[in-house]
Amino acid sequence: MGYNTFEKFKNSAKIFIMIFVFAIILFVLTHVTNNISIKNIKDFVSEVTKVLYISDSENYSSEIVEFFNKYDADYMYIDISKYSKMEQISLKKLIKEDNLKNIIIVFKNGNKLDMVLNLKSKNKFISFFQDYHIFPKIIEKNDKILDSVKEYITSQYRIIYIPYEYSEQVEKQDSILNNIANRYNIEYSLVNAYLLSDVQKEKLNSILQVSDVNNQIVILVKNNSILNSIRNVYDEKEYIEELYKSGFIDSKEDRIIEVNINFFEEIIKKDQKNVVFIEKNECKDCETVSDVLNEICNQNELEFYSINIVDFESDTYEKLKNKLHDLEYNDAVSVPLVIITESDKILDYTIGLSSEEYFLESFYENGIIKR
Repeated sequence: MGYNTFEKFKNSAKIFIMIFVFAIILFVLTHVTNNISIKNIKDFVSEVTKVLYISDSENYSSEIVEFFNKYDADYMYIDISKYSKMEQISLKKLIKEDNLKNIIIVFKNGNKLDMVLNLKSKNKFISFFQDYHIFPKIIEKNDKILDSVKEYITSQYRIIYIPYEYSEQVEKQDSILNNIANRYNIEYSLVNAYLLSDVQKEKLNSILQVSDVNNQIVILVKNNSILNSIRNVYDEKEYIEELYKSGFIDSKEDRIIEVNINFFEEIIKKDQKNVVFIEKNECKDCETVSDVLNEICNQNELEFYSINIVDFESDTYEKLKNKLHDLEYNDAVSVPLVIITESDKILDYTIGLSSEEYFLESFYENGIIKR
């Protein structure tokens, strides 16, 4: 009886061990099949140009993956947190890199060409991989940009603005150039050259006959000829002077530059004296004052600014009132209103309709015009 009990126990133990071993094997197999095997990774990078994106759940960037998918990149994402230590060691040997937390690697025919760690800027991300033809859709799109530029420069007159990279400064420059283009009826285009690959930038340099589109530049073109290239200019008056010099503008009749409320705030901060004319739609007195100021500008080679508040219910009017209040202007905010500013201060102002002689005397006293 004792012997039979022992045999039963032994048989039960064998069954338990077999079940336990089978469970371990099943777990391992399940774990491995949920991952991309090291062999499959090796096979993947051995073909043409491929990209590996290796990260863990903590550092994973859905934006990068969405970007790869959006532009048809030939890539493989590897979640390293799902790999065993032995598998991670094998992967490190394959990619010849110890850091597996957040890395993107370019392979060509099994050879590592380049890699980048913790790349967060989308523009730099695009630029970094463009020359490896990782993003076929972007390459196609940017080739169309180059074709468009070729078409741009066949226009009679066109301003082309090429910023170094996107920033608030670029927005300001874009706004200034848009205002100028609308005012003088000139075609205007902004070309985001920072999205181009190095090869494409070289092509753009050749098309525009410039040395380096990596530096912010404004190109003036006429009938397929580059008339002028402007660098290090950030002021609307200076741009207009360059347009005059380049033959883009034949007349100096309208020398009052219309600006928005945001640009007005930039004007009044300047440590130089500026005249700002505040007007609104359907205001006969505003039209008369505008003519008087234009005449003074043309006689004295000056440029004034104007803001059109449209009406007294507009957001522009409310923002203007608040800004003038901040500058300790305590009079009525009516139109026409002409103010002289310098270094965030109002030096003088004139409300309502006034004669040319009155404005001239005010401009003499405040140093706008020399006697």
